[in-house]
Amino acid sequence: MSWQDNAFTSPDYIEYLNSLTGTLRRMWRDGDWDVSAGSFFTHWREAVHVVQPFTVTTDIEVWASLDYGFTHPTAVYWHVRLDGTVYTVAEHVEAGQLVPHHAQRIREITAVLNRDVSNLTAFVAGHDVFAQRGSADGRTIADQYADEGIVLDRANIDRINGAAEMLRRIGGEDGDPAPTWKVFNTCTRLIACIPEMQINPKRPEDVLKVDADRDGNGGDDPYDGVRYGLMEKKAVVAGGFAVQY
Repeated sequence: MSWQDNAFTSPDYIEYLNSLTGTLRRMWRDGDWDVSAGSFFTHWREAVHVVQPFTVTTDIEVWASLDYGFTHPTAVYWHVRLDGTVYTVAEHVEAGQLVPHHAQRIREITAVLNRDVSNLTAFVAGHDVFAQRGSADGRTIADQYADEGIVLDRANIDRINGAAEMLRRIGGEDGDPAPTWKVFNTCTRLIACIPEMQINPKRPEDVLKVDADRDGNGGDDPYDGVRYGLMEKKAVVAGGFAVQY
């Protein structure tokens, strides 16, 4: 059943459904739930979504997002927004390292973006960093980052809405709607990850969870890390207007 079969569907929701792209457009707007396993982000195109780096000046808003791991990679991403488009401008993805090592790399990469970590408008992370005890004295991973001068906030970890937000920002196959998310070509792990993400056959509106191998290669950690960042600046349709929150 599609929205056309529901006489009580509001105009605002119809407008939202029409703004969807890719897999969710087929399912939520068109009522086509016969989605077999395959690539989730079918409209992702390197030629469209991957761009040459530009200088991130001090007047541009920058925020960061982190997906924690040890045996699987910690994945950190930095983002900016210009004229309605979010650019993911830097990445740090590495497995088998403790918080002090990651914190040092975070400070170094943030400095390349012409600011200090304390100047980021947000730094969000998955909720496991606030629960997982990562030291002998019982301090959480978030506590350890705070000891390094990096204060983390809880990310919006909603998987379904996170996948939908990424699809919406990737845009339509024919450029309508136009993409509002692009990635610097230096973010090589992310660029390799996105087209590899598959539909979860048991929950087709979600991305299938994939773990990295023993060497920290592959996996969905870059996807999770960047998803948290995009959800931090999510745009929703409310009364026909794009609203940032």
